[in-house]
Amino acid sequence: MDSYLKLCKSFGLSTLQWEDPYSWMSSLNDKVAMCHMDIYMEQEEKYAEAVMIDTQRLQSKLQSEMASQLAFDLSTPPLRWGPWGKTALVVDVCLSRI
Repeated sequence: MDSYLKLCKSFGLSTLQWEDPYSWMSSLNDKVAMCHMDIYMEQEEKYAEAVMIDTQRLQSKLQSEMASQLAFDLSTPPLRWGPWGKTALVVDVCLSRI
């Protein structure tokens, strides 16, 4: 519980208050946090998979439906940004139509 309280930051806006136990993930200069990021992300992924196991069929159906409507050549390859990947949408505009 103590380690949770150390990692947890409180935020507020007007009358709203909330706690973010994952705020440490945005500290890209924290070498200790970043060297363990892959372990935390694996644990989070396993937890999410376990919680969402009952929705497997729905996830598959939604993924197929979305994939059928996307043009795969409209995004750039992922770029590294710290431990994350970043992609950009490429928009091809016909100037004669503008």
